[in-house]
Amino acid sequence: MGASLSRVLSPTNRSKHEWAILCLLVFASLFIHFRYLLQIEHNVDHAYYIGQALRTIEQGSFPIIGQATSLQIPNSAALGYLYIPILLIARHVLVVYVLVLALNSIAVVFIYRLGRGMSGVFAGLVASILYVGSAWMIEYTRSTWSYSIMPFLLCVLAYAVYRALFGSDTGRNRTYGVAMVCTTLITLITLTGYFILPTLLLILIVFRRLVHCGQWAAELMRDRG
Repeated sequence: MGASLSRVLSPTNRSKHEWAILCLLVFASLFIHFRYLLQIEHNVDHAYYIGQALRTIEQGSFPIIGQATSLQIPNSAALGYLYIPILLIARHVLVVYVLVLALNSIAVVFIYRLGRGMSGVFAGLVASILYVGSAWMIEYTRSTWSYSIMPFLLCVLAYAVYRALFGSDTGRNRTYGVAMVCTTLITLITLTGYFILPTLLLILIVFRRLVHCGQWAAELMRDRG
């Protein structure tokens, strides 16, 4: 009994069990997000950035201003440019939905790893299940408008910030880089994304002793060299 339990709790088996859990969570997320794919509502808000990307491809149009918000303040056109690569593969609205749904589905991996790193496997599981089963999350991630890709970017950003502050020194420059890219995309895609900046600033102030900017810069220069 003791030997059997020790084998189950061995690092190798724990790693296998974690991969099984992650695969199950991703499968559940993909199933829920892609269910009734052809019945997803497609309206003007969802079509705007797809149309912008198609105009860039077909007419050579490169807009700076994107769709106006409810306050009549326009977002940038960044999201339309992000859709261009997938539309070059197939010029159909469905491929954009597939891209967005796939990204928001695999975001559950970052949620699980963040929860596990902060409070253990159980916390990671609970956070992942809440994400996968959230009706609001499902509703607002099954679209292609300006907020549709935010869950993925925010999950990656949160995990990257956690790894940069509390992870190992190995690869710290990459996690800082990922966090910077995600922050830039979030603020470019929608004006409300700028609200993430005070949150990040507060985190950096609270955990300022863990911010190793000098080490990150040294690693970056060494990698380039």
